[in-house]
Amino acid sequence: MPRLMFAFFASGFAALLCQIIWQRMLGVFAGSDTVSASLVVGAFLAGLGIGSIIGARVADRLSPAQALVGFACAETGVAAFALLSKFFLYDFLATDLAGVIDEPLAIFGLCFLGLVLPTTLMGLSLPLLARAVSTSPDLVAERVAKLYSLNRAGTPSPGAEGPIRAMDTDLPKRIDLSERIPLLGVDRSGERHDW
Repeated sequence: MPRLMFAFFASGFAALLCQIIWQRMLGVFAGSDTVSASLVVGAFLAGLGIGSIIGARVADRLSPAQALVGFACAETGVAAFALLSKFFLYDFLATDLAGVIDEPLAIFGLCFLGLVLPTTLMGLSLPLLARAVSTSPDLVAERVAKLYSLNRAGTPSPGAEGPIRAMDTDLPKRIDLSERIPLLGVDRSGERHDW
């Protein structure tokens, strides 16, 4: 259980990181006004909801071991999309289509298409992992509550704001995987320190 707890915590942090990076990339395409940001967040949340619904239906039919494999596959799918997302979200949408498509419905549709697969996989993760740890009816509520709180703890943690702000300086550098994770030593202003 401790390894699963760490994995789900890391999953929450990675989801937040992906959401912010994807929103920044799509902001170049969709714009940075309130309506455009709402379209991107709406597409992200719709995918999470779809994934949760599918995950709840599928998880009930799986054994705990199968559900754990399903969770690992879902997280692997999210990671693969994160690695490949630059080509669709930035190179194609942000670079090739920015300014060409201005209709809000078309913008939402393209943002939704760009985010529905990874966010659906993200939404699958909690129901699958909940089933994987549901080996005893007496422990289900306690274990699922721990996992969910750890996953949420990985998202809005105060230490995450500094590294995320540090990635705001240059979009191509933010997108490069090698630039995503040198997070230690960055303060709230985005300046690097050798502590």
